Amino acid sequence: MKVIAFFALICVVDKFNGRYVYGQITAGSESWSLSKGAADSLLSLLMEEREVRARLEKEVTQLELEMKELQSHVNNESCGCAATYGPVVFTVSLTSTITNLGVNQEVLFDTILTNVGNGYDVRHGTFSAPVTGTYEFTFSVSISGVYTSGIELVKNGAVVARAKVGEDKYSQYNMATNVVVIELVAGEEVWVRHLPGSDSNVIIGSGYSMFSGQILQV
Repeated sequence: MKVIAFFALICVVDKFNGRYVYGQITAGSESWSLSKGAADSLLSLLMEEREVRARLEKEVTQLELEMKELQSHVNNESCGCAATYGPVVFTVSLTSTITNLGVNQEVLFDTILTNVGNGYDVRHGTFSAPVTGTYEFTFSVSISGVYTSGIELVKNGAVVARAKVGEDKYSQYNMATNVVVIELVAGEEVWVRHLPGSDSNVIIGSGYSMFSGQILQV
């Protein structure tokens, strides 16, 4: 019974904006005398309850948004309407310099700058189209002037575009970039890999070598 009464007191104080003043809890015209330790414990419980409530309200709001999106997809399927979709944009970069790239080895861009739509999988370095449409991709490779290296963009393993930069003894660093627009069906994958052939097997990280993409239209 003491636990129930104590919980009821918490609810009453919280509801009526109760406060602790000189060893008393006040709520409206009512007041209760408490020890400092008991009052501190009560106020701590009040703060914890409010934090839990705020977190639950945030989760409820997120669930409501997801339910609306799901209902929208269901309605589109039922009526044959054009599917709606959110923005799909990502930009990732390479953190550490790679010095031993193998032939056709996938480049794992491990630093995510933007990943709206969650299309890019940082674990495998692969972008998976969340919706069918037209996409634009940009990829770049940077090396020291004494090296030669190249990369290529592939769609489901088939080469789409390439970028290569060669040795330049007059330059400290070199960079090659390419941009391509392609059609993707939902679920198809795109990634960047090392060019086959002989080169220095080196790609500079530190944000110089990058991979980006965005949906243009469905």
